[in-house]
Amino acid sequence: MPSKRLALGFLTLSLFASAMPALARAEESNLWEDIRAPTRSSPEARRSIMRANRALSEQQYAIATREALKALRIAPDSSEAFLALGSAQLYSGHPHEAMHSFERAIELDPRQLLDPNVSSRIAHAAIRAGNYPLAIDALHALIAALPSIAMRANAFNRLADLVQSEGRVDEAIILYRNALLEARSMHPQAALGLALALRRLNRNEEAAIYLELAARTPEIERIIQEVPGHPSERSARNALIHLARGEKDKAHALFLKVADESPHHREHALREARQ
Repeated sequence: MPSKRLALGFLTLSLFASAMPALARAEESNLWEDIRAPTRSSPEARRSIMRANRALSEQQYAIATREALKALRIAPDSSEAFLALGSAQLYSGHPHEAMHSFERAIELDPRQLLDPNVSSRIAHAAIRAGNYPLAIDALHALIAALPSIAMRANAFNRLADLVQSEGRVDEAIILYRNALLEARSMHPQAALGLALALRRLNRNEEAAIYLELAARTPEIERIIQEVPGHPSERSARNALIHLARGEKDKAHALFLKVADESPHHREHALREARQ
C-alpha cells in the first residue's frame, strides 16, 4: 500500500535525522552524490532537471514533464527527477500519477520530506487522489518541517479534518487546538472542525463556543466546500451552521444525509437528527 511505503520512508528518515551533521558535511562535495547514486551526477540529467524545474515555475507543465522524463531515462534513480515529474503531473490535473511519482521520489531519498514544499505537494496530490492515509502521513511530515507560522496552522487544520474524516475524533480535537494556537487569531476552519468533533463526543456546551465563532464568518459556506475527506464531512459542517442559524429543518435533513453516507459517524448524525 502507498501509505506503508511512505511509512518506510519515515523510518529511514528518522535514521538519517540522527546522522544529519555528518551527512551535511559529506554532501558539500559531488563525491557524495557519486557514491550515493552515480547516475544522478550526470551533467545532462542535472540540466534536464533544472529545465524541468524552470518550466514548472513558468507553469509550462508539458515541457516540465518532457524534461523530467528525459532526466529519468538518463538517471532512473533520481529522486529530484521524480519530484519534478510528480509536480508536473499534479499541476496538469493527474493526481494519481503524481502520487506514484512522489512516492518513488521518497523511496529513493526519504530526506526529501524535510522540504515542506515536497511534503505539501505529496499531501495535495494524495488528497486529490482520495488517498487520505497517505495525505495524513505527508501532513505530519509537513508540520514537522514548517516553522511556527500561519502555514503551520493551516497544516494542522487540514490534518485534523482528514483525521476526523477517518473517525479519529479525539486525535482531531488535539490537532484543531494546535491549529488555533498556531494561528494566534480566529481560524474559522479549525473552529468549525473543532465544534463538530466536540459535538461528536457529546460535549455540546464546549462546542457551542467554537460554532458561534465559525458561524459569524461571512464566507463559511465557501470554506466548508474546501474541507477534505469524505463528502459527508462537508454535509455535517453545513448542518451545524444551519443549527447555529436556527434552521433546524435544514440541519435535520443534512444530518440524515450524513447518517446514510458517513463511513464513521452514523451514530452521531442520527443522534443529532433526533434532537
